[in-house]
Amino acid sequence: MVVGASKCGKSAFCKALVAEKGGFPEDYEPTCGSDYFMKNQKTTNGNFQFNFWDLSGDPDYVEVRNEFYKESQILLVMYDVTKKQTFDSMEEWFREATRHGGEHLHVFIVGTKTDLPGRVVKKETGQNYVKDRDQAGYYEVSAKEGKGFIALLSGMAEFMS
Repeated sequence: MVVGASKCGKSAFCKALVAEKGGFPEDYEPTCGSDYFMKNQKTTNGNFQFNFWDLSGDPDYVEVRNEFYKESQILLVMYDVTKKQTFDSMEEWFREATRHGGEHLHVFIVGTKTDLPGRVVKKETGQNYVKDRDQAGYYEVSAKEGKGFIALLSGMAEFMS
């Protein structure tokens, strides 16, 4: 599952991840409910097929998201490193997951849009957040530059092996 505040880069991440060559979406299209993406990836732990459910961060779609928590293995909580309010909203995503059967999920925190100027949430802040809450891992990605994807997928593969 991929969750986080609206416009934090969830869909851009998913679309760029599965694109064959340079698939960064230039136009923003909000996710209505959910969208599905699949990525086959060879990692040091073997070959994996990752299935991503990109879920809208809009509060109107809470009932759609709630159906996914029980059946998922991994929760990617994304935030935009240039918008502190998206980082601050992560606690609400954890509360929502717990309320709807997601307490078993391996949680990865993912800082997005690392290519943009004006960063306000430092990498160390995200790393400390993960450490303090004993989460599965912290990663940073740039969908525009295609950076950080392999490290994140490899980290996820460790929990699926």
